[in-house]
Amino acid sequence: LAVQMAHRKGATVTVTVPPSCIHWMVYLGASRVINFREKDWVDHLRGEGFDLIFDCVGWASTSEEMDRAAEVLKPGGQYISNSNFKAFGELGVCRERGGRFFKAVVPKANAEDLD
Repeated sequence: LAVQMAHRKGATVTVTVPPSCIHWMVYLGASRVINFREKDWVDHLRGEGFDLIFDCVGWASTSEEMDRAAEVLKPGGQYISNSNFKAFGELGVCRERGGRFFKAVVPKANAEDLD
C-alpha cells in the first residue's frame, strides 16, 4: 500500500525486496527495485539524499545501522519504522543522527476504529 500511495502522489519510489517480489513492486509503482540478497542497499544508495525511508521490517535496530541509514538520507530526511521500537529505547520514539531523524510509529487501534 505504501508503494502505491507514494507512486500515486508522484514520489520516486525505491524499494528493497527479495528476488521473488521484484516484478510485483514494479507493478505497484516502484521506480527502482533493489534485490537485497545481491546488493547492500546502503552501499548502493549512499549519498543519494532520500527525503524518506519507510521501514516495514525493522532494519535499523542498532545505533550502527542508524548511522549507516543516515548516509542515504538528505539533511532533514526521515527514517520511519512501523515495526522496530527497541532501537529507540528510553530516548522515546524519535532519534536524531547528523540532521536526519529516526522515528517509530506505533499504530493503535480499537474496536471503534474498525467499524
